[in-house]
Amino acid sequence: METSPSPSPLPSPRIAPKTSPRQTTKSTPSKKATSKQTKLTSTPSKESKASDDEDDDEEGGQVERWKWMVDIRDKNKKRPGDPDYDPTSLYIPDDAFAKLSKTQQQYWTIKKEHFDTVIFFQQGFFYNVFERDADICHKELGWRYTHGNKRINNYTAGVNISAWGPFASALFNKGYKVAKIDQMETKPTGTKTSKSSSNKTTEKRTVSRVLTQGTAVDEALLTKDTNYLLSFKEEERDGQIIYGVCLVDASVGEFSVGYFDDDKYRSHFGTLLYQTLPKELIYERGHVSKNSLAAINGVLSNPILNSLAAGSEFPDSEQSYDYLVSYFDMEDNWPECLHQFKDNSVVMSALGACIFYLRKIVMDKDLLNQRNFRQFSLHDQQSTMLLDGQTLKNLEILINDHGKTVGTLLTVMDHTVTPFGKRMFRKWICHPLLKVDEIMERQNAVATFLENPDLVENVTKQLYDMPDLERKISRIHTGKVNLETFLLVLEGYKRSQSIMKMLQSFVQRNKIVGILGKLTGKSSEIHTIDPLLQYFDGAIDMERSKTEELFSAIVDLGLETIDEEQPKISTMEKRSLLLKEHLFEVMAGSLSNDKAERRHSSADLKLPQYLLSPKISPYKRDEEDMSMKRKKSESFLSMSHRKKPSVTEVTIPNEVEEEEEDDIVEEEEEGVTGQKPRWSDIKPGVYLMVGKRENINNGRSDWVSEMDKTIGLVGLVKAKDSETKQVLLSFYEGDTASSYEWWYAKRVLIVPEKVTKDPFQQLSAGSQDDLVALANKTNKALSVLYARQAISYLMGSLPTNVLSVSMLGGPQKLTNMVKLVITEWAAAKDKNNSIIRRADPVKRHLSKLTALLKQEAVSNILPRDRRIERKSKNEILVPQKAGYLTKQGQLLKAWKRQWFVLQGNYLSYFKSPGSLDPLGVIDIQDTIVAEPIYLPKSKLRDFCFRLVTSRRIFILKASTPKDKLEWINLIESARLLSPVRNSMSPMTSRPSDQSLAWLLTRQAVKQLNNTVDMDVPYIMETSPQPFPAKIKIKKMIKFEGAERLIVVFDRNSKIGKYDMLRFFKDVGMRESIASFSYRGPNSFPPTIVESDRFWLSFTSEAANKGYKFYVMPLSIKQTDDVLLNKPSFDFGLSLVEWLLSLVPVWAKSFYCTEVYNALVGHVTEPYRPQKLDVRMKVFANLTKLLRRYREFPPESQLDLSRIRNLKVEMLELYHEEREGGEILLSSYLQRLVELQMQLEIVELTQRDDAVRNKSEVHHDEIQVENFKKSTPVKREEQRSKRTSKEEKKILKELESKKKKDDKKEVSKSNVDGSWFEESLSTFKLMIQLVRGENFPAIFVRQSCYSVLKKAVTEESPHPYPPGVRVTSTVHIPDAESLMVTFDPRCHTEPNVDTLMFSKLYVGGDELGVFSGEFKQQSPFIIPGNRFIWSFISESTSPGLWGFRFTVTPIFPEELQQEMEESCERDYRQMLSIFEDWTLASDHELVRFVQSSCEKLRISFREFSFDRFDSSDIQCYPMICDFPIQAIECRLRILKSFNTSVSMLLPLIDMRNISEEWSMAFLISTLRGLLFYDIKVGYISDILSRDATNLRRPLVSLNRQEEALKEECLFLQGFSELSKIDTVRLHQNERAFEVKLEKEGAEDVGGPYLECISQFCQDIQSKELGLFIMCPNGKEEIGFNQDKFVPSPQSTSAIRLEQFEFVGKILGIAIRTKNVLDLSLPSVLWKPLVGMRIDRSDLEAIDKCCCQFLDSIRNISKEGVTEENFNDIIFETMTTQSADGRVVELKPGGTNVAVTWQNRMEFVSLVEQYRMNEFNLQIDAIARGLSSVVPIHLLSLFSWQELEFRVCGRPGIDLDMLEKHTEYCSVNSTDRHVQDFWQVMRSFTAEEQALFLRFVSGRSRLPPENEFTTPFKLHAFTKASDGYEDGFLPEAQTCFFSLALPSYSSQQIMKERLLYAINTCKEIDTDFVVPDHNFIPSEEDVSEVDDASDSESETIEDSNCANQ
Repeated sequence: METSPSPSPLPSPRIAPKTSPRQTTKSTPSKKATSKQTKLTSTPSKESKASDDEDDDEEGGQVERWKWMVDIRDKNKKRPGDPDYDPTSLYIPDDAFAKLSKTQQQYWTIKKEHFDTVIFFQQGFFYNVFERDADICHKELGWRYTHGNKRINNYTAGVNISAWGPFASALFNKGYKVAKIDQMETKPTGTKTSKSSSNKTTEKRTVSRVLTQGTAVDEALLTKDTNYLLSFKEEERDGQIIYGVCLVDASVGEFSVGYFDDDKYRSHFGTLLYQTLPKELIYERGHVSKNSLAAINGVLSNPILNSLAAGSEFPDSEQSYDYLVSYFDMEDNWPECLHQFKDNSVVMSALGACIFYLRKIVMDKDLLNQRNFRQFSLHDQQSTMLLDGQTLKNLEILINDHGKTVGTLLTVMDHTVTPFGKRMFRKWICHPLLKVDEIMERQNAVATFLENPDLVENVTKQLYDMPDLERKISRIHTGKVNLETFLLVLEGYKRSQSIMKMLQSFVQRNKIVGILGKLTGKSSEIHTIDPLLQYFDGAIDMERSKTEELFSAIVDLGLETIDEEQPKISTMEKRSLLLKEHLFEVMAGSLSNDKAERRHSSADLKLPQYLLSPKISPYKRDEEDMSMKRKKSESFLSMSHRKKPSVTEVTIPNEVEEEEEDDIVEEEEEGVTGQKPRWSDIKPGVYLMVGKRENINNGRSDWVSEMDKTIGLVGLVKAKDSETKQVLLSFYEGDTASSYEWWYAKRVLIVPEKVTKDPFQQLSAGSQDDLVALANKTNKALSVLYARQAISYLMGSLPTNVLSVSMLGGPQKLTNMVKLVITEWAAAKDKNNSIIRRADPVKRHLSKLTALLKQEAVSNILPRDRRIERKSKNEILVPQKAGYLTKQGQLLKAWKRQWFVLQGNYLSYFKSPGSLDPLGVIDIQDTIVAEPIYLPKSKLRDFCFRLVTSRRIFILKASTPKDKLEWINLIESARLLSPVRNSMSPMTSRPSDQSLAWLLTRQAVKQLNNTVDMDVPYIMETSPQPFPAKIKIKKMIKFEGAERLIVVFDRNSKIGKYDMLRFFKDVGMRESIASFSYRGPNSFPPTIVESDRFWLSFTSEAANKGYKFYVMPLSIKQTDDVLLNKPSFDFGLSLVEWLLSLVPVWAKSFYCTEVYNALVGHVTEPYRPQKLDVRMKVFANLTKLLRRYREFPPESQLDLSRIRNLKVEMLELYHEEREGGEILLSSYLQRLVELQMQLEIVELTQRDDAVRNKSEVHHDEIQVENFKKSTPVKREEQRSKRTSKEEKKILKELESKKKKDDKKEVSKSNVDGSWFEESLSTFKLMIQLVRGENFPAIFVRQSCYSVLKKAVTEESPHPYPPGVRVTSTVHIPDAESLMVTFDPRCHTEPNVDTLMFSKLYVGGDELGVFSGEFKQQSPFIIPGNRFIWSFISESTSPGLWGFRFTVTPIFPEELQQEMEESCERDYRQMLSIFEDWTLASDHELVRFVQSSCEKLRISFREFSFDRFDSSDIQCYPMICDFPIQAIECRLRILKSFNTSVSMLLPLIDMRNISEEWSMAFLISTLRGLLFYDIKVGYISDILSRDATNLRRPLVSLNRQEEALKEECLFLQGFSELSKIDTVRLHQNERAFEVKLEKEGAEDVGGPYLECISQFCQDIQSKELGLFIMCPNGKEEIGFNQDKFVPSPQSTSAIRLEQFEFVGKILGIAIRTKNVLDLSLPSVLWKPLVGMRIDRSDLEAIDKCCCQFLDSIRNISKEGVTEENFNDIIFETMTTQSADGRVVELKPGGTNVAVTWQNRMEFVSLVEQYRMNEFNLQIDAIARGLSSVVPIHLLSLFSWQELEFRVCGRPGIDLDMLEKHTEYCSVNSTDRHVQDFWQVMRSFTAEEQALFLRFVSGRSRLPPENEFTTPFKLHAFTKASDGYEDGFLPEAQTCFFSLALPSYSSQQIMKERLLYAINTCKEIDTDFVVPDHNFIPSEEDVSEVDDASDSESETIEDSNCANQ
């Protein structure tokens, strides 16, 4: 029977979810029953009324009770009541144990050894208790059982791990033992399991802690009294009773051991019990007398009794001796006290039993290692009296008759203030003094204190909050304390010294003797710790002192120049190590040869320690890579000596060597050109260069692939072999700090033109002086590099109030430092340009200066007299107005609550009232108007107003309407009363020359201006012009000194379609960089090479014009002198990019004409390929700068004509690329188009400003009511009426001038520029939408009228396949005639492939025939409303673009007028709902249309509301209430928008998705408004265009069982395909061919698909270990239980390469459209489409973690305060990774406790770690993906669409599901059950997956052989009146079950199911449609909470219950 629990005195163990506004009690059952984290609450549930007899087990059937829990026996099969029964153990039969699950076996393995202990068993982020433990928690703590009623077996309760402490403490205080079983790290094993086995792993668990009252050590569980553990051994010898005892005070780690004799009444034993009152006793079972038990029961109240079995548990003396040896080694090492008892059997036995028990509860090492043993005695017979137990009881010394302390002598006399003083006083009172003189001394001492109250007061003050030093020192010994506790102990000892000095002074002054005199006389003893305290004080002071001096020293050191070219720290460290090794070798050799005395010690090579400190230099070596390189180097050396003797053994014959005939010839083969050396000239010490790769087919060749990297390197000859004509060359590699040698054939060696001797190549021959000088030079350079890195680190780690420009040496020094450091960072910036962009290293480095700029900006913007004065951090004095306002962001109406302060002429906003630095400042003088604003569909429309400035519009929400009006009035008053705007306001005035912001700006301008005319170094490479047929060219291109290269082709380059130009990383030409063949004008995009060299290969089939390209360095090695004294374009541009990334208010001085002119100066000159990279970078930064045009001062006059002149180049380049049939335009053109569009926006802004200034129109009155009542159309009309004639005149003049300018530009280029105007309109529209505005009325009108055109588009694939024949009929009803317009890109093979038009028959051409390039073809008219077109291709080669034409109908005039009237009605209807229709509604409409189109298998263009099911739209609550006609009109708008965007897509560079200024950012923000067909069509066209002409690779795989045991198929594919050029995988069908060894299958598609499927199985297999089950899947909780995440431990080089291969497989799936059977969560898909991972993604894979973090974040709402926080939370700054490892969140996090003050930091650190946990693996996947598809284009997709593209729609096998269904209280033949299966079959694949997720938390069914849990279909029992149509179905995910109401029809059932699966998206939270503009106030929240308490049975107020 379930008993009513007693009220719990503790806070709820978890935070109950808030009730949603729609939730009701009756229609929404509790979901807590199935979610494992929702375990319990502290009060019983009202809904828990189910019968206790109901069997609620996992299988749903009748289950027998576990026999071992019915017939309880101990491990020896003794039952309770048996004298030998062991209550700590439990017997479980082996056969029954084997049937348990692995987790249950883990639990019962521990529980059967701790049966008397309440075990908290960790499962994820929860501790669960089972069976009897659950009963105890139910009884003692008021917990509810997890399932509402007790199941037959394994009934459960549980608690979040964050709340474990208080509940464990409660049970501890009630006398229970409490054990904690923690999950340990699951380590991968090499054992393979069968493929059919489950992927889930059982976490390892172990006993981490056992709490008992006698062994408590936690402060939260301890009182000032001592809790003793007593172990005793009773023995009777010759009538004498002897007790051996071991008394343990675990809190101080003290063992008291000894023995005593006793009488038959056990008087001494009773005295021991009275004196110590032990909480826990250990004794030998069956060997304790009744008198001893009677004494225990008579003295102690409910002690914990542990009876141990004799021999096995309670050891004899010999066993105890062995125990001590195991801990303390040999007897000589024992604690001194134990030697006298080694032969005492009773003492040794009692001690051994104590050790056994401590070992069992995992306390042995912590206590025994302290070696704190002392001899026990009841009393000191010479100095103290013995108060026996009876006396202590009768006199009520310690406890009274009721077992309490009230009224006892101890209570009356105890006035101690320290815990250790209280314990000492208790001992004194139990052992009164015996000698009179000692009594008198003590009395005199007390009298002295009573006579000197000041002394007592001073001492008491020092002692009052003294830490418990005894206990804390014990914890320090165990190492389980944090730094705060350690410092507290140090402070305690300092206070002790202070007290002793105080008493000593008092005693000496008053000449006091006695106890105080003796005490102070021993003061020297306490001073023995002085050196230790001084050591710690010095260490702490050293960390805190001299910060500025350190900074100054480091800055000065960092500014010292280095002669070498930009050395890296890692390289310099390795070189320093190499130098030391060689120097020591030379020194050792000199000593062995008795040479001169060594003059330089090893100390000369050491660096300053403060520079080597990890706090300053966070550089860490990659040990794994280093070890791999060392091993590789060693293997190279071993291979090089495989066939050749060592250097010392090579002998040169004396005979004259033969000379080769062609001594000196030019090397003409592939490789490096040069002269061959004479054999006679080759001698040791000569330098030779490796010129080419030896032909490995040559039988004499010893060439291996590792030797490829030496081509082009100069080596030192060490020896030569005349027989084989081979030479041994030695090379030194600075990066690996090692030398390596290879034997080379003489024919591959050449004489280098110029030998630049590397000093490291002469190390072996260097003298000691030379080596010392070189070592000192190297170490000096290393010190300088350390200093630079130290500055970077300290700038980012020091708080703002410590950091200052002066501390960093002043602005000039700081600027020079930044320039030196930023060069290396800039080189690394663009390396991952096409992959996921984590953080720009340059911005990350420069961002550390942001704090300094903020300090300057605040002082400049807010002068001293205007600044907000603060008495303290949280107090703001005398502002005009201050308060919270909610600010709407510029992007998609994201709201944020901030603290606003109106002070003088400035409105500043801060993060919180206590923030010192403002987030932004609004100049009131810059304000145009402050007025109320109307927000559609918002309950807060009366709270909002807007503040319009010349730069932007701020939407703000006040707390009340009254507060809103007050803000408006004050802002308007400040604006109207402010003085006239000065030409130079404080916001825009130039700071002094010492200002860091202006200095950096001036530095950027200087660098840019001085590099305008600087020539870019380059290498030009060209083929023969023209080149002949069948030509082959192979050569190496090398740019000396470069680190990265860019290759830019001449625009006139042209090769054939089947010619191939390829770049490679290696001379073996295996690692491809890029490949080119002619496909159009963009066939030769710029290419980045991450090296100083590459190898070129060119083959041709036919003669053609040829290629020409230029190679320029992107980063080049330079010395510090060159960097500091020579202007640098990269440095100047880096400063500009960083300053543009800041909030403008922090760098106002940056927005000036000088910056604009400096940038424009780099792009005004004519285009040159050598400057392509420069121009593209400048285009991007100019675009950003123009986006912030409003930030320039009003008097700034930007010469925009300098940019406008580039429009001609843009139009001509666009025409050229479109002429060539390009789909995706070049990046250069995309950047140029974006710049010109932004220029148009600026010019439009200028025109608006001119109108405003000339007409002097001001709107100072606020018309609240008119504004609220007006519609957008009315407001537009009113605005147009207010426009004066003067305004119209000015507008007309400006528009006319602009049109003339545009005509001039177009006339210069003679090309059509209409495409630009259309694209510009779309660009403006996208900006409006991203800002949160609605579609403008003019666009709505155009969209509604677009139906008049009814245009039809017909097209071929692009490019079209050869030999195709296709025909179609175009019919547009009611049309009078049809106009055909061709796309300008139309291109077919002339006179071979033809497009024909006919009125009568297929293949006819009487209306027209077209072939070749018919882009200039004018539109032509076809009479009538139909025609037939045919396309016939006779060509055999693919590649041409094809055709596309648009058919526009021309209707009769009457019909045209009728249609226009219909369109006008639609337009008006659309406007009627305009205010209520939001951007969120548009997103939902797009999702609805896409879902319907997928179901109907049509394109969105063909979708009509005549063809959709009306019930489907009910699942979309944001649009279902609108009229169908209005939705259809809105769909037209979206279609029109998609059409416009599809024309804009080729102009967008999607690589800039992370930049807010870019069109890529706009389009990615609005991707939810784009239909899937638009995205797929665009990307498919590009992939088809990008497909390779190379033959697909052949891969050999072995599926035989023996081969799979060695290597799974995935690894075989990885090994094979990693050797292949990735370009060959760019196939649009199968990516590769498969040859299955020992199988006869021929691959025409089947073997390929089968192997891809096997790859997917291997990827997700436990054996491979690349991916692991997500935490939700491991714990079977929440959704996505079938999802896999990358293993965070897979970080080795080979593992990351395998992840890259996974990415290639994903790319292949996108290209070939073959879906993969992978189950991956959003945390992996989002980064691939450029979306940010947020907390919802973490919750999708680890719900327990998120709930735990929520409980910490909101813990104050549960009544937890700062005082009791650490009594509940025992966390440290660590977290569990996805694979179960414990990870530190900050350095030393294991020892940093989570406190009230840092709890939010802890939550944030956990979230940040967990959300970025898989970055390495995802980056590797992205690299592989980008090698197969252009990954930046995937940003058009949402992550769900990319998942769909790669993995397909996760459908379910309904037949298998029906087969594995159990029916509970229903039959399979019931009508509503049959309806259910029919409805399920009518669902789309997506809807079926949603249903499966609704009932099970998974999106896919398991394989049939793993289908262990059947689907249960239950009867619905909640409809008491029998009417079930008004209820929604209820699911229980933990049990995979559904309670299905018996609906009256299939239609109703379908509607209810669709609503349930679409709206219930989370377990434990009901779905509530959010108002995108709704921000609830406190009153709103209370209203919602009140409303949610009401009960209703209607559908409108009910919600589905997904449990």
